Amino acid sequence: MPASPLTPELSALEFENRYAEFDRVVRRRRSIRRFTKRPIAESDMRDVIDAGLLAPNSSNLQAFEFYWVRSPEKKKALATACLSQSAARTAQELVVCVARWDQWDDTRKEYLTWLETQPNVPKPVMLYYRRLAQTLYSQGPFGVVGAARKVVATLTGIAQPVPRGPMDEADMRVWAVKSAALACENVMLAAVAKGFDSCPMEGMDAVRVGRIVGARGDRWDIPMVLGFGYRADNAIWATQWRRERDKLVHEI
Repeated sequence: MPASPLTPELSALEFENRYAEFDRVVRRRRSIRRFTKRPIAESDMRDVIDAGLLAPNSSNLQAFEFYWVRSPEKKKALATACLSQSAARTAQELVVCVARWDQWDDTRKEYLTWLETQPNVPKPVMLYYRRLAQTLYSQGPFGVVGAARKVVATLTGIAQPVPRGPMDEADMRVWAVKSAALACENVMLAAVAKGFDSCPMEGMDAVRVGRIVGARGDRWDIPMVLGFGYRADNAIWATQWRRERDKLVHEI
């Protein structure tokens, strides 16, 4: 009988090789400040953006969108809105990540419809998307549902663990931004795997960026703009620096 690919004698080597390649990708990723004029293949850009769509996200409600800015006029305006920093001015491609917490219920319903076509989905999962998710994420008119939920959670939490959020629009904003940031990380790592580079930019005029991509309203946020290209010779300011591990990692 052929050996299973999951047998210990095969998996150890297989996963060691996979990790070595992953480690190279992670260490290669840097925030590149200046790109060459070499264009990126359209198919490669589509692949890395699609990788972002596969990122883990809260309750699979996918509270983010990507705006790949391809119009030369809008790219120029976007670079200006990113404070004309070199990473934006020299990027061959620019993608705006928008966190959306106004679409969670539409996504829930869409996902639920899909789940209902799938065999053997556990009953607790179906119950979660039919009922519980609405209870957890709905804030209600003027936030009264979230406020009531916060009171209940505070009192119940005295005796047992309970979900503590999101309880208001500020919590929903944080909730959406977390999922959006995870998606951005997938995109940046995918770019390295494809052989080019990126720069996540928080330095921007978010209002102007929103106008450029058409993301307007009081229930969206722009965590970052991503610039992509092939790194120039003077693309990195210094060798990579991180704080000592024991200042960041705590084993308790």
